[in-house]
Amino acid sequence: IKQYQKANEFQNKALGIKQRIGDKNGEALILLNMGETFSEQSDPKRALEYMNKALVLARKTNDLDLEKNIYDGLSDAYERSGKNDSALKYYRAFVLMKDSLVNEENVKKITQMEMQYVFDKEREQEALLQKQQDELATAESKKQNIIRNFFIAGFILVLLAALFIFTVKSLIEPHGT
Repeated sequence: IKQYQKANEFQNKALGIKQRIGDKNGEALILLNMGETFSEQSDPKRALEYMNKALVLARKTNDLDLEKNIYDGLSDAYERSGKNDSALKYYRAFVLMKDSLVNEENVKKITQMEMQYVFDKEREQEALLQKQQDELATAESKKQNIIRNFFIAGFILVLLAALFIFTVKSLIEPHGT
């Protein structure tokens, strides 16, 4: 059961609230809803009055999606009133706005995908650079370990040679002298 009377009462209350708080966008949306309610009640004159007010506010707030919906409502209201030329005019505006918003959304998605691609490539390059730096650090560490081990081995050899020489010298030399 469609309760248009109650719908109009609630919409009028909501409209008053939106006007008091200065919410132009909300006001435009309620005016559109009121216009659609009057359109469903076969009162296209009042429907057009409310929708045109909504259109003015939607343009002021630059709400393109709301403007698109108002064009659709105006098209319907003009069609119900038998003004097919005006209905076609607003239907074309609705389609044009819808296509524009879809194109805008597609451009945003493409831009986001491009940005993600660039970001991913930068991350890959950073990861590759980090891997190369890690490999260089590992190679340098191995090189230093090898050099250290050679020094230790050399030191041990010198120590053994010194011990050998000391032992041989002590064997050759008499103990008492």
